[in-house]
Amino acid sequence: MNFSRRSVRRALRGCVRRPLAPLAAALLTAGCAGDDPAREAALARAAFDAGDWNRAEVHFSKQLELAPGDADAAILLAQSRFNLGRLDAARKALSQISPQYAGDADARLLSANISFFEKEYDAARSLFLEIANDRSLDAKTRAEGFAGAGATDCFLACTAKEDPDGSLRARARTELLTAMRLDRRNPSAHYHLAVLYRDSYRYIEAAKDEFGFFTQLAAQGAAGRRVQDVQHRSIPALKNEIAAKAAGRPGAANRNSVQSTAILAKADALAGKGNFAGAAKLYAQALETDCLSHPAATGLAKTAARAAKNDGERKKALEAYITASSLDPYDTKTAITGAELAGRLGRWATAAALYSRAVAATPASKAAVDGLAAALEKSGNRKTAEIYRKYRARL
Repeated sequence: MNFSRRSVRRALRGCVRRPLAPLAAALLTAGCAGDDPAREAALARAAFDAGDWNRAEVHFSKQLELAPGDADAAILLAQSRFNLGRLDAARKALSQISPQYAGDADARLLSANISFFEKEYDAARSLFLEIANDRSLDAKTRAEGFAGAGATDCFLACTAKEDPDGSLRARARTELLTAMRLDRRNPSAHYHLAVLYRDSYRYIEAAKDEFGFFTQLAAQGAAGRRVQDVQHRSIPALKNEIAAKAAGRPGAANRNSVQSTAILAKADALAGKGNFAGAAKLYAQALETDCLSHPAATGLAKTAARAAKNDGERKKALEAYITASSLDPYDTKTAITGAELAGRLGRWATAAALYSRAVAATPASKAAVDGLAAALEKSGNRKTAEIYRKYRARL
């Protein structure tokens, strides 16, 4: 008995635990013959859907004895064994697939996952990328390939003792972002991007949001434990870190948002009249009164840049752009404008950092990705620049 490709794909993606009651229905539907492959297939699938991997293994094995070479049965047998942590046995099951189905995408994805857990990271990444770059496959399947490659590189980047040029984490990031462009509902891509942003880039606000997306998308079966861990540990920890970062800013304990808003109104009025130097002084005062005021920091950055007469004054404007970007990491326009100013000052590392923030806020921003690649090139990091150019070509 062959399950449909779509049916197998759903089974492999979900692995959702359900009650064992379907076993009884499967028996009635399939009949009671002892050597009936259809009966074994029904029992195996019911057990698989229930998350009973041991029972699923028994019946898929029996099915393959009765109908050798059945690709779907071999793949689901391998997945059952993989879920039990029996990697060698899972590989053996995949070897039972008949030759005409040896290149099946499900089989290749599972083989890549087995390689990853066997710590054969180069082999795993190569297999994932074969699927990712196979344009004959549907978008969801290619997304799984990119997500797998990104997860592999995420693990390597977050455990690496050295990644001096940042190319390893950039590779992971662009693979995960590409997976999400192909399939916004791929939970693995969101989860591993969250880990990467938290542990490598230190973009804690973006990490919190990506973890949130993951919990909304992940199946509550095999992924249930991870979902619970993210909901009850990872997200609360990041919220606390974000709050602590805000409270730790100089002047946070004495901030006066009401007074700052009043000063902002006067600054806006001067800026509207073209008095940028005067407006900059008031914006600076508003920011000093409330160190968490993003409008004050943004206003200061813009007007200080407009009023600047030399590079020394432009550097002060750039510092205001950096502050504004840190206060609102999702303000893509301000980050890009600050990066452009940094580039004009020849501060390419700072420009790259601001462009990278913009990419985190708006991954599809061509201006941000182009700027990041150019800034990395100018700073001498050609390897990482090329990674972002390849990502840009996919947009």
